[in-house]
Amino acid sequence: MEEEVQNPELVARIEGIKKNYTGKNEQFFYEELENSKLLLPVNLDYRNKISIIKIEDSVGNDYLPAFTDWDNLRLGKESHAVVFTIYDYLKIIQEDLSVTGIVINPYSQNLVLNKDNLEFIQSNSGNIKENEQVSIGLPAEYPEFFVDKCKIIFGKETKISKAFLLQMVRENLQKSFLLIIDSENDDEILPYVNKKIQRYLRKEDILDTISFNSDFGRNVTQEYSPFYEK
Repeated sequence: MEEEVQNPELVARIEGIKKNYTGKNEQFFYEELENSKLLLPVNLDYRNKISIIKIEDSVGNDYLPAFTDWDNLRLGKESHAVVFTIYDYLKIIQEDLSVTGIVINPYSQNLVLNKDNLEFIQSNSGNIKENEQVSIGLPAEYPEFFVDKCKIIFGKETKISKAFLLQMVRENLQKSFLLIIDSENDDEILPYVNKKIQRYLRKEDILDTISFNSDFGRNVTQEYSPFYEK
């Protein structure tokens, strides 16, 4: 029986960056890609041994196809697939130097991600890396509209007890809003919150969301008051 794999939000974000490429749309796409299940087509021999199917571009470079759903997979000749995350793809690419990258939905959206794109996902996906130097403070321009919307959404979510909003400047001088959330279930709440509130930021704004229940989250909030508290 086939495992259900559907990614309408990922497809929408692919269309978004194709129609209007901005840094924020790219961030939305990578965030969704990190949380998506993808289909990697394979061949099965008579012993049920699996071999991965690769596709080749016009100059002979090999790519791994990644399909967002079974309908997109069946636009081609493939019929069997294994369910992978983007990190499963990364592991293959790191081990197989002949692979140039991946192609998402090659028979429809045909979005090509090379090794540099994929390394960006691994190292710059919004997570603060160990030993990375960052500057933290209050936002120079406080996003009142965004904060008001957060308060409404958080008020409906009983598992969020408090939230802080700061500004973070990374080593490369990239500025972002840093949202720190104290909740009962970070794995469930943080992705949910990201999807709900991103729309209330300006196009050029970048948002990093982290848990209060971490050393970093607790340390950076010591001198500040939460903008939301249940």
